[in-house]
Amino acid sequence: MDGGTLDSSPNENHGIPTGVSAYTDRNGIESGALWFDGSNDYITVPFSESIDIQAEFSSAVWVYLQGGGCNPRVYEIHEYLNCGGYTLAFNEAPGDLPRTFHTSNFGGCQSSLVAHSGGSASVQPGEWHHVALTFTPGPTSSGKLYVDGILVNEAFLSQDISGINYYGAPLYIGNIAPDRCDWYGGGMDELGFWEKTLSPEEIWSVYVGAPLNPGCTDPTACNFDAEATSDDGSCIPSGCMESDACNYNALAECEGEACDYSCCPGPGCCLEGTVWDAELGGCIPIEAILP
Repeated sequence: MDGGTLDSSPNENHGIPTGVSAYTDRNGIESGALWFDGSNDYITVPFSESIDIQAEFSSAVWVYLQGGGCNPRVYEIHEYLNCGGYTLAFNEAPGDLPRTFHTSNFGGCQSSLVAHSGGSASVQPGEWHHVALTFTPGPTSSGKLYVDGILVNEAFLSQDISGINYYGAPLYIGNIAPDRCDWYGGGMDELGFWEKTLSPEEIWSVYVGAPLNPGCTDPTACNFDAEATSDDGSCIPSGCMESDACNYNALAECEGEACDYSCCPGPGCCLEGTVWDAELGGCIPIEAILP
């Protein structure tokens, strides 16, 4: 949302703005975000196959709450009679009181799951905050709510929430529809949707604005990657691989620790094929003691 409503993804889900204006983003960049006046500003995104998300779902957005209508909607696309789809909205609150979540849901009319259900998460108005949602359908569906990169609530439903009939409805940003009181008020930036369940590491990466770079993050491993931001389980354990050393590590797969021979001479310092001879005070070939 660099002051406009063009989709930066290859899907080209460009928004049609009504009343929105450019606004300074959280980094102080002029025209880096969008401003909604809380009374009649919204964006319409025409329905397309790429916003017809049926299974796994994730969204993320930066919000600067200020004013707004009855239940300020960040975004909403819904099924018939407004009983399903995906939605993110806050409760109305006067002044500088924290805003709790009114809606953070995904699913069909008969199987919608609310991610903040049972939680007391809130967002402070007049400040930039990052809000992310993930939903994973299945026999037991789950939904997660993240604020500023941190998981603040998780909800479950013993029902599959996939299979939503959007009937070609548009995605609205800043309200449910132009004739509702649910106007969003304040700044908004970097709104994104994914047809997958983002991992906690990916949510954090989106929050900090750094690309996710999987790799080995253990500095003691042979294949440590100093540029990796998410451990992918590929670490190869290192250590001393010399069996006659004091700190021999049978689990090591590569040399990564200097072998220590300070305990030698002694039984642990004999090379393969030799044994310690206490009388001689040294190692002798096994053949020498065989009958």
